Amino acid sequence: MWVLTTTEIELASSFRNRDIISIKEFKREELDFILDLAAKIKSERKEDFPNYRRSLERKIVGLLFCEPSTRTVGSFTQATYFLGGLVNGITDPSISSFKKGESLSDAARVIAGYGMSTLVMRHEADGAARQVSDIMKKYNLKVPVINGGTGSEEHPTQAMLDLFTMREKIGRLDGLNVGIMGDLYYGRTVPSLSYALANYGNISIFYIAPRVFQVRNEVIEGVVSKGVKVERVDNPRKVISHINVLYQTRTQQERIKDRQDLDDYLRVKEDFTVTPELIKEGRPDLIVMHPLPRIDELSYGVDNAPNASYFDQSDNGVYVRMAILHSLIGRN
Repeated sequence: MWVLTTTEIELASSFRNRDIISIKEFKREELDFILDLAAKIKSERKEDFPNYRRSLERKIVGLLFCEPSTRTVGSFTQATYFLGGLVNGITDPSISSFKKGESLSDAARVIAGYGMSTLVMRHEADGAARQVSDIMKKYNLKVPVINGGTGSEEHPTQAMLDLFTMREKIGRLDGLNVGIMGDLYYGRTVPSLSYALANYGNISIFYIAPRVFQVRNEVIEGVVSKGVKVERVDNPRKVISHINVLYQTRTQQERIKDRQDLDDYLRVKEDFTVTPELIKEGRPDLIVMHPLPRIDELSYGVDNAPNASYFDQSDNGVYVRMAILHSLIGRN
């Protein structure tokens, strides 16, 4: 078992039964604690996690997914199993009472009331995770809420696994130049990753997108206030040679309300596609990341490149979410 220092014991205590709603609520030392724990857990994979396999024994992780998910629901489920716990809840709203018009508040109260130890949720509305957290408090249910993605707002556990992957591949998080490309307006991974990176020193973020999909002003203001250097860029070739990370995102067509915005993007989308040719213009140690799923914004021709890191990134979701669950509700 990982022997904790006094500081780490205090950090571990700060996670007990804690909501994970926004990455903005976490300090650098707290993020580093989760990343370090995830690395320790990952190092035990071949031995079937001897120090953690009973962490969630007799614990149930509740799932409340009102939008489709493969990686988030799958990795939280696998993380729970590896830790010795069980899962229950809704992963397909089309076959639940949501089809009958049940409210999010009622569904959350009912599922949590079945004896869940924590509740991982996803919803199309901004603010939904905070709403569910308030419901838990209203009914005095000591069930920490984990935001598995809400609207275009945030996806905090994705940001944690993104940081983990960057640190694992590059060896550090300070001093990185990160290019984030694609649909930066509607994608929820973009704000969370930006806010997470802002905890580290000497960070530069290049937001690479056409005008209609550029990052929202509040994200820029939030990271600049913490010392991050930012630049909006309209062509990846302007920055590809000096970034450490190229983080591509898909077009969030399900959230785009203005058809003209989508049409404008489709006319120029090839300029914002990751291809083998683009990667060749980058640094030798450039890593390419993507939260997945991909549509056509990331060429399959990149998959065999040594800098393609998105499947490792996806795999790391299990270890980071194991660290999160162990810290929130696991055995000490």
